[in-house]
Amino acid sequence: MSKTYPATPPQTRLLCAFAAFATTGVLTASILGLFEQASPDVWLAATPELLAEVSRCEQIAGRVQRTDCINAVVVAHASRTGAPLRLASRP
Repeated sequence: MSKTYPATPPQTRLLCAFAAFATTGVLTASILGLFEQASPDVWLAATPELLAEVSRCEQIAGRVQRTDCINAVVVAHASRTGAPLRLASRP
């Protein structure tokens, strides 16, 4: 024998759908917030002094020398702010 259940009212279904949507939004926001706290990006402010130093580096002909010059500028400016620094490098 099969049991039949009464139909769920539309208001109840709408309320459940809203609750599921709200729960998904809260969970997504909390996960994104945790990732934001775990990996803060440190950016150097584009000051005229920094841009002038980088533009001098951009005029160097060799790619390796240009990259080394830019890395040196970034390290010099980051060490003044005391920010943690990790430079990416190509193998």
